[in-house]
Amino acid sequence: MKRIAVIVFLLAPLVIGGVVFVRQAKLRRSLPPSQPCAAASQRPPQLPSPASCGAVGRSEVEHFNRATIYSWLDGGAEPYLQHGFAQSSLATYHFSAAGNHDVTIEAAAVRFTSPQGARAQASAEAPPHAKPVAGLPGGVIGENTLIISERCDMLHLVSFTAGVDATPQLTTLARAWLKEHGR
Repeated sequence: MKRIAVIVFLLAPLVIGGVVFVRQAKLRRSLPPSQPCAAASQRPPQLPSPASCGAVGRSEVEHFNRATIYSWLDGGAEPYLQHGFAQSSLATYHFSAAGNHDVTIEAAAVRFTSPQGARAQASAEAPPHAKPVAGLPGGVIGENTLIISERCDMLHLVSFTAGVDATPQLTTLARAWLKEHGR
């Protein structure tokens, strides 16, 4: 009798653990598509450090949420909200380029409540005649603008440096951002 009690005592945690694991797996499979982003949408998206993308500097990062989006996108917030905008992080990067031309890039990392929302907004913001970016799946570039979405986030990069092709800096910044996303 003692032997049976010892076996039950030793096996009970394994059985309970197995039941909990199976229940959690079923719960994860039953979550609606927007749920994978629920935890992420509680914190602002990250922008790469200047050192990780070869920039010589970066402005202070500004954060916006659903309550403050109009101070960032006055008159243009509605499409973002319709696509499930959660939060954004903005900063300006400064790069030194050849020929005494410095390159300035405004970066906006935007988090949505679903991957579908991030892709829809990225598609809506793609410049006319945008072309795919080699080595950046889903990324498009055109008119000194690069846009890419990854999971629930979208990265929108714009170079305001006139007369300079900022493609190398835009792609380097996008690659650093993707690296922080584990890709």
